[in-house]
Amino acid sequence: GGAPVALLAEEGISWLSSSGEPEADAELDAGVASRLAQAAEAQAVGCGRKHLLILSRDGSVFACGANEHGQCGLGHNRAVALPLPSPTLRGKRVVAISCGEAHSAALTDDG
Repeated sequence: GGAPVALLAEEGISWLSSSGEPEADAELDAGVASRLAQAAEAQAVGCGRKHLLILSRDGSVFACGANEHGQCGLGHNRAVALPLPSPTLRGKRVVAISCGEAHSAALTDDG
């Protein structure tokens, strides 16, 4: 096994999974995530074991993938294939994101 990796480029995101778990890739739509990252002018991506965060230039955060521990911050624990805006961060300007195996963190401009 290994850890999945998401690479951010001008063309969007490349989602590469070396976890050896096909269901990890099935839980998110990498093509949609890549297009969203480009459209939202993504400035950063965070990659957990089976989930992904996208931080846009305006400070919005989008999440997709496995969510059994609520790691996507969407207010539920169902997997999501398409990147959705984080309702828990609505109205806040996020300046940095980080993901772990089954958790996520966001730093806002007010700390």
